[in-house]
Amino acid sequence: YLGEQNIEAAQRHLERAIDLIDPKDSRYQHFYLMGLHYLAGIYGTKGQVDRAVQYCQEAMRIRPDYLDPIFMLGEIQFRAGNFEAAESAFKGYLDLRNHLAQKPAKALFSQSRFNSHDHVHMRLGTLYQSQGDANRAEQHYQEAIRANPNSIGANLQLARLYTQRMDPGKAKEFLATAQRLQQAAEAN
Repeated sequence: YLGEQNIEAAQRHLERAIDLIDPKDSRYQHFYLMGLHYLAGIYGTKGQVDRAVQYCQEAMRIRPDYLDPIFMLGEIQFRAGNFEAAESAFKGYLDLRNHLAQKPAKALFSQSRFNSHDHVHMRLGTLYQSQGDANRAEQHYQEAIRANPNSIGANLQLARLYTQRMDPGKAKEFLATAQRLQQAAEAN
């Protein structure tokens, strides 16, 4: 239903699914957690931030090493303009991801959706740039590129940032990279 953009039907089915699944049953726990994650996204999109946050927190309570709801919590708070809460969630995501990366094989479930943390660095960069902290924004955009060298968005944001700093040489460099990446993506 989500693929068909039938949000109301998806919401009903997801709510029914989490009512039926025992989250303590390890055979089905992943489906339960995915349901909570998607419901958080649906309620966040609808602007029902408190309910979305509750779903994220429930997933995090059941499985503290599950990264998706932490990212979703940051997204929901970011979109709601709760930048301090978004920053906290995104930093928590990065801390947990770094911790899990030191534990081989344990993190497979935990990193089921976001195998790269470039999304989090992009959000933090955007957050800091919106607050006028260009240095921290630059740092996170650079981290996004280190995590994903094909990040068109990070290159565009750095081009924008360097344009604002009146550094046309660097701005052109990142803009050219973004254009090259875009052309390569369209060719595939």
